[in-house]
Amino acid sequence: MTSKWFSQSQAVFLLAVLVFLFAPVYQSLDSRYTLMVSQNLIEKGSFRLNTIKGIEEAFPYYKAKGNFEFVNDNLYYLFPNASSVLSVPYVAYLNRFGMYLINPDGSFNTDLEVRMQRGLASILMAALAAVFFNTARLWLPAGWSWLVALTAAFGTQIFSTVSRGLWSHCWGIFLLGIALYLVARRERGFAVNPILLGTVLAWSYLVRPTFSVSIILISLYLLLRSRKLFIPYALTGLCWLGLFIGYSWYNYSKLLPTYFAGGRLGADTFWTAFAGNLVSPSRGALVYSPFIVVVMLLVVRYHRSLAAPVLALIAGMSILLHLAAISTFPHWWAGHCYGPRLMSDTVPWIVLLGIFGIDAMRRSLQGRQTKTAGFSAKFERALLSLLAVVFISFSIFAHGVGAFRPEVHNWNLVPESIDLQPERLWYWKVPQLLSF
Repeated sequence: MTSKWFSQSQAVFLLAVLVFLFAPVYQSLDSRYTLMVSQNLIEKGSFRLNTIKGIEEAFPYYKAKGNFEFVNDNLYYLFPNASSVLSVPYVAYLNRFGMYLINPDGSFNTDLEVRMQRGLASILMAALAAVFFNTARLWLPAGWSWLVALTAAFGTQIFSTVSRGLWSHCWGIFLLGIALYLVARRERGFAVNPILLGTVLAWSYLVRPTFSVSIILISLYLLLRSRKLFIPYALTGLCWLGLFIGYSWYNYSKLLPTYFAGGRLGADTFWTAFAGNLVSPSRGALVYSPFIVVVMLLVVRYHRSLAAPVLALIAGMSILLHLAAISTFPHWWAGHCYGPRLMSDTVPWIVLLGIFGIDAMRRSLQGRQTKTAGFSAKFERALLSLLAVVFISFSIFAHGVGAFRPEVHNWNLVPESIDLQPERLWYWKVPQLLSF
């Protein structure tokens, strides 16, 4: 039982962060050097990394040049710098305890960055689980809201991937989760600050450009449902975009940084990638998180009872369009990772659909029980409950393997790199989640 000083959402956060920090697996591939940029901003106020020694020698296992680019003879981190900017307060706070990522001789403390990344990722993803709980509480009782929050925390890529290191997905889905909470509050009749909403969504794009899909559809939702909010919301987004273009021109002498240019899109493997992102034994979202099937069943079966049908439609469109977007990547399996990493950005939308589906089911079945003997309603609920228990349990197992068993990550390299042997993505005999 929680007191006024300790809410249930805080309990969700505490449980999640303890599990995330206890899980032994950490990942630091594309996210390497993210916090080094934060440290450089604190000490030198610059995104240029020219003066830091030993960058290319820091990780012999992973060639550093893949994380950097040279522009006008200056060295920059290749991936979006927004995650580094947002992480500055965290790094500055740990600096107070003597935890500096740049050593006195100018070299980079690689081991410390890995530990700091895992800590920040765990905190952010636990906070996101609490946001999911509060979003669910807008429609559902506390018990159901706990189910939603814990399934999202431990039955999705949040557990196996996003809490293991500071991927760009990390800040991205955290910001999207907050944005969807604000939109959900608006749907329930609460006042929403359009400047806050516009800022949160603008930064989700700055963190990872694929969040532009969510931004476009949420903008469409506001335009249809609340034009009064849309104008200040849109102006806020345009202001942030203008500042971003200014940052890019100052540092790179072009309107958008390299990572945002869209050069990674476009491939002739679209349908293979589309199917792979859904049902590949080693990258399929429905394989690793089969509870999504239950969410789909609930939304379709009880679509007439959905509390927010327009927002539910927007959620479904966001998931499908994101799936289509990442399926245009030639490298659709996302390299050396665990499970469906590129589908991580859809988790907040899936959670929202799950909330709508559960709410619609509860209200529909309660209504039928008052009009009939209730046998069919009880049978239907029992069948759905059985499916949910089985699929949620497997989802938690699948993602728990990624968080607790380091051996499954070696699957990317043995017998050969998955980037050189992508046909292994379709091998059901030895899928990644069972390679321990």
